[in-house]
Amino acid sequence: MEQHLWSLTNTENLTTLEYKLHQNSPNPFSRSTIIKYQLPEPANIILRIYNSQGLLIDSFEKEHPTSGTFALEWDDRSLAAGVYIVTMETEGFFEVKKLLKIEGEK
Repeated sequence: MEQHLWSLTNTENLTTLEYKLHQNSPNPFSRSTIIKYQLPEPANIILRIYNSQGLLIDSFEKEHPTSGTFALEWDDRSLAAGVYIVTMETEGFFEVKKLLKIEGEK
């Protein structure tokens, strides 16, 4: 599995009421995309990205000591254009979103 660039920021320290995986932005993307998620309590999260054949191409795991909304910039210029799937998993929560990569600068 190739290494890809993940860059994490905490966008809000506000109390959130639910676990949520937001749709990435921009979508479609050509170079990088932002994946936001929110946690109502401290949690260990795992994000996984799969290609359209269901093969795992990247993953990110983080133990968050606080609740809040977080944003990851995912940069992978080496991927071919196509549909990808991102999943978010915590204890008792699982959500899926579709990502669309278009041709662009490499």
